[in-house]
Amino acid sequence: MRTSLQKSLAAFRRGAALFLVLAVLAAVVPAAAESVKENTIDEYTGETQETLAQVMLEKRKATDGAEGLENIRVHRNGQIHGRGFSDEPSGAEPNYTGLVGYAVTANSDDIKPGDKGLDYPWKVPSYLVFEKRWYYTQPLQHKTSVLVLNQVLKEKSRGRYTGRLRVIRLDSGEICWMDVEDFITVPYWFYPAKRAVKYGSTVATYRKKGEAVPTDLEGNPIEVERGTSVLIPGNDVWDIRAPEGSRMIPGIVYTAITTVVTTTVLKTGEEPEDAGDAEATVNDGEGETTKVTEKTEIISTIILFPEEDLTVIY
Repeated sequence: MRTSLQKSLAAFRRGAALFLVLAVLAAVVPAAAESVKENTIDEYTGETQETLAQVMLEKRKATDGAEGLENIRVHRNGQIHGRGFSDEPSGAEPNYTGLVGYAVTANSDDIKPGDKGLDYPWKVPSYLVFEKRWYYTQPLQHKTSVLVLNQVLKEKSRGRYTGRLRVIRLDSGEICWMDVEDFITVPYWFYPAKRAVKYGSTVATYRKKGEAVPTDLEGNPIEVERGTSVLIPGNDVWDIRAPEGSRMIPGIVYTAITTVVTTTVLKTGEEPEDAGDAEATVNDGEGETTKVTEKTEIISTIILFPEEDLTVIY
């Protein structure tokens, strides 16, 4: 009887221990789900581009010969930031040769509040070199995958380099040059907005998920329509920051405001200088027509968004 009781207690303890482990795992998994999803997409995308880069490189060797390409080792390394920043404490020149990455819009001051709205040209300039002179060629679309063949860089400040990279475009197989400031090593548009802005500018969609609401820079609540597109400049573009620990992200919302303008046109086709002239013409019995035109103005507003409400889409 005693032996039977001991076996029962031992079985109970094992069951309780197993239940405890399952309970702990159940608490951990939801917290890590987003990270797992994010890393899976990142890894899958990287593997695909690495395979494509290897195929493109071999194709170029078969077409143009292996000279200058024989020592290229195709690889990925998301720990290398890109954009000409040194990844070494010494500030040494980064080595991008053989690295698979992406041509992305530069962290430019052009991405800021203004009247351009979301029509900012998401293009990356590319070049050909002939007799030591550079010429523009077909630009690369933002997010185009590339393989770096070699580089010509120079240091412009400690740990910061400028210059150009010779790359194979993985969308077309063409070889061209691009500015190093436009090169990044990870598909950051798959990342949450707060992490993505460390790499570059993005466009996100606003969808309210929690209790927090968007605010202006003074903290006053602002109503934003669900599905609104938000331009989020990269951290290197502007110095606007949300309050420390607030879990808010600054972004720009562009609103198109259309006004109707009515203009009185004389029968002769001449436009009057002011309303008085137009009225005088009417009184004189002269013929006239009314021209109605619409004028659209883009208004930009800087808003702080709860980070969980922004989903990066570009």
